[in-house]
Amino acid sequence: MHKIEYIFPTPIYQETLKYKITSKDIDFCKKIYPKTYANVGNLTSQNNYVLNEKVFSNLKKELLKPVNTYFTEILSPKNKLTPYITQSWLSFTNENQFHQTHNHPNSIISGVYYLNVNEGDNISFHQEQARPPIYIPPEKYNLFNSRTWTFKISKGLLVLFPSSLLHSVDVRKGDKTRISLAFNTFVKGTLGTNIDLDELIL
Repeated sequence: MHKIEYIFPTPIYQETLKYKITSKDIDFCKKIYPKTYANVGNLTSQNNYVLNEKVFSNLKKELLKPVNTYFTEILSPKNKLTPYITQSWLSFTNENQFHQTHNHPNSIISGVYYLNVNEGDNISFHQEQARPPIYIPPEKYNLFNSRTWTFKISKGLLVLFPSSLLHSVDVRKGDKTRISLAFNTFVKGTLGTNIDLDELIL
């Protein structure tokens, strides 16, 4: 009888927040929309600290709760660390637009919160290499041979993931502009130890 273990899994945290998206939130996004720049495939707000805006003060507090849960339960740091949100921005994806494959440097975990979506909208995550040095095309996909995972999204959903993880959005259909709020995080505290010569005090 044989046994197969799955090692080094990648955590994708998903939670539908109890936070109620208000008309003020959407009105703020509409005001931001003209102040965007063209990213590869969609639009990004020029304001890249949107969670510092007063209108999002309560939302920021709600987002920090699962961020802390991620650090505590998944990363489980030996030293006391305090995660905080660094940059945050809005992305607008219209019909026939997409979001290029990318990751988020200078961040530990990243998050995407969905303020407005269309049915069938999703987010995809990818392995770092497009194909390994030796690629064996699978007959059936499973946890071990899949190189892309796609998750359905919904309004009010928060997705947290390692910032180094490549992700993208397919060309989307539907008459609603998808509005997502993305953010990065870092920590205050001490990484490593003095005796191991890898101490970093932040």
